[in-house]
Amino acid sequence: MPEAEWNDERTRLVCELFEEQVQAGNRPNTHLNNIGYRQVAAKFQQRTQLLYTKLQLKNKWDKFKNDYITWRKLLVVGKGLPWDNAKGTFVADEEWWKKINKELPGARKFRHGGLQHEDKLKVMFDYITSNGVDPSPPAPESPKNGVDHSPPAATGLPEHSPVTAHGLPSGPDSHVNGTDHLPLATRDLPRIQETP
Repeated sequence: MPEAEWNDERTRLVCELFEEQVQAGNRPNTHLNNIGYRQVAAKFQQRTQLLYTKLQLKNKWDKFKNDYITWRKLLVVGKGLPWDNAKGTFVADEEWWKKINKELPGARKFRHGGLQHEDKLKVMFDYITSNGVDPSPPAPESPKNGVDHSPPAATGLPEHSPVTAHGLPSGPDSHVNGTDHLPLATRDLPRIQETP
């Protein structure tokens, strides 16, 4: 089977189609169901004249998911670094990016630009990653570099964003409710016992 060819337009289109199927309820767990993949394949072929198999589409889905997870972890690790609004990513030297790429493989690709189609990928994967389904290890520790130079909205997350057990931030509209979330500002504080 030949490898699927992805250019910017095809990538944008398949991302839109994946998002559409998630919103239609065709992602029962971590991937689309057969109906979802059939719909994506049919609509993709209709618009591009290219027939990609379920496996080719699933591989693209997995690539999107890996990129999304890496980006979300990078947002945690890079907190405190200056933010380049024009590029949509952190400002750091080559050594920092090399170090982070060793600890978080794939992170270096975001040196010159942020995650493409982030809004669509959030729809596709935020529920999955915020519910602990992601089996990948947590992000490495954030560098201790003193003052936080990043603007509060640089990450797209609230200033005191909750963090899951896997180290992934999740927004206030997260479907996770409960024990694996602690606000960043309070997670290291001692717990106070309630008195009756």
